[in-house]
Amino acid sequence: MEIGLYVVPGLFVLAGLYFVFSGLRGLVRASRFEDRAETAPGKVTEIRPVLKGRNLPTLTFETMAGTTITAESPIESAHAVGDEVEVRYDPENPSDVRVAGTRSDGLVFVVSGTIILLGALLVLGVLVTLRLLVQSYSVN
Repeated sequence: MEIGLYVVPGLFVLAGLYFVFSGLRGLVRASRFEDRAETAPGKVTEIRPVLKGRNLPTLTFETMAGTTITAESPIESAHAVGDEVEVRYDPENPSDVRVAGTRSDGLVFVVSGTIILLGALLVLGVLVTLRLLVQSYSVN
């Protein structure tokens, strides 16, 4: 068995780590957003499809300071144009908005990355074990 045999599982380990850390970063950002966010009544004024079955809403609302803001949420929502919604927004950056109750995909990335990582580590473990067994039988 050559070292090249470990490249593909090694790439899956890296991919798994990337997914885990990306998901954790998303969860931390979402938590920080929720800690500082204000809530205001608003309306879905536009829907922009970005992927099949995934739509990002544009929300219009009035801040506590009385400013009318129209901004697109980075998190998908099942609402339709014209729906009245509760808007969560960052008072320091009111164009950073979410529909209240929506969540980022961070947890999905963490779970997916963990599964990929564990699978790749299992494969690497099996390959190393097989190599050690082959070496021990070759010596005898």
